[in-house]
Amino acid sequence: MSYPSSVQRSVYVLGDGLLFDEIIANMLTSEAGLRVIRSVYIDDAAFLTDVSLSRPDVILLSESHLYRCERFLALLSQISLPARLRVLLIKHDNNFIDIFDLPADRTYWGAGVTRTLKRIMGWNELLDLIGGRPFSLVGFDR
Repeated sequence: MSYPSSVQRSVYVLGDGLLFDEIIANMLTSEAGLRVIRSVYIDDAAFLTDVSLSRPDVILLSESHLYRCERFLALLSQISLPARLRVLLIKHDNNFIDIFDLPADRTYWGAGVTRTLKRIMGWNELLDLIGGRPFSLVGFDR
């Protein structure tokens, strides 16, 4: 599913250097309308610098033993963000994705950060989540 070039979205893919991360980043790169920034986690400072400079619309985290998503959300509260930022956490052992929609105004983070657990059934569903398309909880399963 290609997106119109006038609506280019920026996706920051953070992983731990495994083949899984490289495959996801390469597949996203082939999609029109997506600018993909791939990074391997080094430390918190490098992550914050990369995100500050690239100002992505979506951060795609690959679940890892090196970091925890909750810590990254806390780190993101320390920097200026785009109007809305979506953080997607891909789990390696199933086809669930944690979706965090973050408002730019950190005063609303207590009540404004929404978290949803979504089962995706294919590549197009992942692209819809990255593209900012509304999603339904059909297929939601916990």
